[in-house]
Amino acid sequence: MENVLTGNERNNSKEPGFFQKYKKEIIFAGVTVAAVVGGVLIAKNWDSIMGLAKNWNAPKKPVVLEKVVSSTSMKSEIIALPINIAQPIGEAIDVCKHTRNLPTGFKASAEKIETAVRNGFVLKEQQTWVDAYQKVCA
Repeated sequence: MENVLTGNERNNSKEPGFFQKYKKEIIFAGVTVAAVVGGVLIAKNWDSIMGLAKNWNAPKKPVVLEKVVSSTSMKSEIIALPINIAQPIGEAIDVCKHTRNLPTGFKASAEKIETAVRNGFVLKEQQTWVDAYQKVCA
């Protein structure tokens, strides 16, 4: 009779399993599939990638915010924050004029208070007026 291994004898034998036997081939296949999928994604989104790369080093325009140092003093400090001005990606939508709550320690400028009154609004503490603008949805 031929030498037939039962289940337990097969598990105890020194013969490598499928994954151990074909380990290099499985890894090679996985890396190849990942490279092909990555290449296809890059090819399909090439225009978006180039748009991002073009604007990566775009000049940054500082945003000036006024922050109240002390609620009893008239002193204020100017904080310049760089922002990246990139090309619009999506569709522009109109945002209506409205009031906005400010972070603690910030107050509306005299110009914004006057604009709010002209539009029929009385601003509360730590509120400012936001004029209508367009916003790009990504």
